[in-house]
Amino acid sequence: MVLEYHRLGEPEGEFHRSAKNFRGDLERLYEAGFRPITVRQMVSGDIDLPRGTSPVVFTIDDSSLGQFYLLDDGTIDPNSMAGIWEAFQREHPGWEGGATWCVLPAADYPSNFFGERPRREVAKEVREERIQRKVDYLIQNGHEICNHTLYHARLDKAKDDLWVQEWIGRGEDSVRVYLPEDYDIATFALPLGMWPKNRELAKRGVYKGREYSYDAVLEVTGGPSESPFSVEFDPFSIPRVIVAPGALTRKLDRYRTHPSTRYVSDGLPGTVAIPATDAHRFAQDRWPDRARKVTGDSPSEGL
Repeated sequence: MVLEYHRLGEPEGEFHRSAKNFRGDLERLYEAGFRPITVRQMVSGDIDLPRGTSPVVFTIDDSSLGQFYLLDDGTIDPNSMAGIWEAFQREHPGWEGGATWCVLPAADYPSNFFGERPRREVAKEVREERIQRKVDYLIQNGHEICNHTLYHARLDKAKDDLWVQEWIGRGEDSVRVYLPEDYDIATFALPLGMWPKNRELAKRGVYKGREYSYDAVLEVTGGPSESPFSVEFDPFSIPRVIVAPGALTRKLDRYRTHPSTRYVSDGLPGTVAIPATDAHRFAQDRWPDRARKVTGDSPSEGL
């Protein structure tokens, strides 16, 4: 299951989640046996979780103010998403992974790198230092940085292929200046879920002589994802669940009533355990070196 969050705040709606309910989402998922992994870990099959637990992917779009805010003393605002996550992680053993943050380096305030004030209002060196601290924190604490274009560009409106590659490439370049030199940006999130006319350019392209290439492309909606080990999984069209009011409850209820649709770890990261009824769904061509164990148990390929 790949969850999608946007702004933190009230009133709640499709793209707003209150701080109270964001905390509640973490608690409910933890109690239900879910543990976080990133999109990068999902598509690479790096799902190293205790036996009996299930992966959940948090994607946090648009880098708005309430997602990650630094107080005047330099500490993380405990009521921001990053602060809530950090506190929850301290208090809940096993909640060790991170989220995937899809950032907009040059969107209008408050969605420009987590609400950093524009340069005309804040000294450039202060702004740059704050952005660097945030990016460093995310990378050092197991989170993933995802490209979402420079300012939420409508790729379907691009005049030609060169425009598409510029919008994606500029977004990547503007994030990369804050990342370690060897950091690989593996994930791209489609703004508004809109594909360019040439879909291949959302996966790979060239801007100013530099190639960009992704292992995963995120849709904006679509429901629970397939397991990355399933023949039905497409890493370049990963559906997501927007956490609007009631959405998470409906998905958890579905897993309770249809437990065979839920991915459950066998505790062996190098092995894929598959019920006999789903053995034909294993993507052998994509995972030729991954050990496979066919079981009679209920957990299956639904993620």
